Amino acid sequence: MKTLKDAYKEFFTVGAAIEPWHLDSHYDLLTTQFNSLTCENRMKPCHMNPSPGVYTPEPARRIVDFAKAHGMAMRGHTLVWHHQTPPHMIDPPADRDTMLGRMRAHMFTMAELFGDVPKWDVVNEAVGDGDDVLRPSPWHDAIGPDYLDHAFRFAAEAMPPGTGLFYNDYGDHVPQKRDRICAMIRGMQDRGVPITGVGLQSHWGLDVNLDDVRRGLECYAKLGVEIHITEMDIGVLSADDTTRRDAPTEEMMTKLADIYAEAFAIFRQYKGILTNVTTWGSADDTTWLDHWPIPGRKNWPLLFDEHHQPKEAFWRVVEF
Repeated sequence: MKTLKDAYKEFFTVGAAIEPWHLDSHYDLLTTQFNSLTCENRMKPCHMNPSPGVYTPEPARRIVDFAKAHGMAMRGHTLVWHHQTPPHMIDPPADRDTMLGRMRAHMFTMAELFGDVPKWDVVNEAVGDGDDVLRPSPWHDAIGPDYLDHAFRFAAEAMPPGTGLFYNDYGDHVPQKRDRICAMIRGMQDRGVPITGVGLQSHWGLDVNLDDVRRGLECYAKLGVEIHITEMDIGVLSADDTTRRDAPTEEMMTKLADIYAEAFAIFRQYKGILTNVTTWGSADDTTWLDHWPIPGRKNWPLLFDEHHQPKEAFWRVVEF
């Protein structure tokens, strides 16, 4: 049987975002199909640093050590975010110098704990979707828009030389947001900020415009940064569909396969620039879209079904 990691060994690593218990429940799937891992939640600040002075690295360390033992790449996710960050770090925002000190201290602690992780999402989801170019957040409110520059400088100072430092966001293909992200990265480069990569989350629906995806990749490629697809999934239900189905329709699965096939064909065109594609989850039995945006509503966004069997979309991705 063809595998994702073998089919794409000449193009990019193929990863999955997982929780520690997936190392057991999804062992065969992870070790057979993937050669890269991301902690779905366990490296986020709220899990890593739940209270002042207390760090709980053990769950994430299980995943890092598993990746190392199986010759897999590892992505760190995430260091600075407005969401899933403990109140003691950001709520309420303190003065600028205090907030910068908290950010720097967290970077150095994470570097001590996980300096063996070679790629990091340093800042997550800072760009706005509406009128604000940068999203309002406790970091932005207390420090100002240059908090991104400081985050990357602190990360470069804390992490081992050569660590990949990424900006990560969703809606990265939407023209207005794409242009904002590209302009932000270009400005950081002009200021000598050590940003080395961009992470494109790629949470899509069946209505995704793949021409926009292609134009987005071209925009980021021109910046000369490394590109990762960091959280890919394709929800088959619209945001306002409250129906709970026992199984997806054949039409849904055919459309899903068409999009995955075309998307991976686009990704292959960026060989050497796009170096990792990670799906947010490994199979349909464990996807965050079962709980968002409507809790308890089943979705089927990945390449493997609830029983870890390959779907039509998988075959379309590996047979090219």
